[in-house]
Amino acid sequence: MGCFGTRLARSLNISRIIAAAGNTIGVWLVIVTLAGLVFLFTLFWVQSAAVDDVGALRALGRSVSFVKNNFKTTLGIAALYIIATGFAGAIFPGGGGGGGGGGADGGYGFSLVIPAPLEAIFRLLITTFFMLYMFVVYADKTGKPLP
Repeated sequence: MGCFGTRLARSLNISRIIAAAGNTIGVWLVIVTLAGLVFLFTLFWVQSAAVDDVGALRALGRSVSFVKNNFKTTLGIAALYIIATGFAGAIFPGGGGGGGGGGADGGYGFSLVIPAPLEAIFRLLITTFFMLYMFVVYADKTGKPLP
């Protein structure tokens, strides 16, 4: 009976640990999802501020309204941006301010902060392209001329 009681106590402790880990993962999933949705719905605030000539708070409201009406387009633009920057990171690996990366064989210690030079240049070009593309999409979908 003593052996059975210890096994039962161990299984209860393991089940509590698993339940706590599951709850923690679930809470973080909710937080990350909500943060992603806030980011996605406020994605066009810069374009709204420039094209509609409004302040920052009104631009945020107009961005939310625009994304509600054009959710698939916004999701597609965000997905293409993520894919494009992912390709830039895969094509030009390394980092640390000079190539080679921050490996254990004598690399730089801040490789996660400073991207490789070519990756940084292409990421800048990709970001600029998508920012301008979002201006064109916003102006086209709202029917307003670009400034």
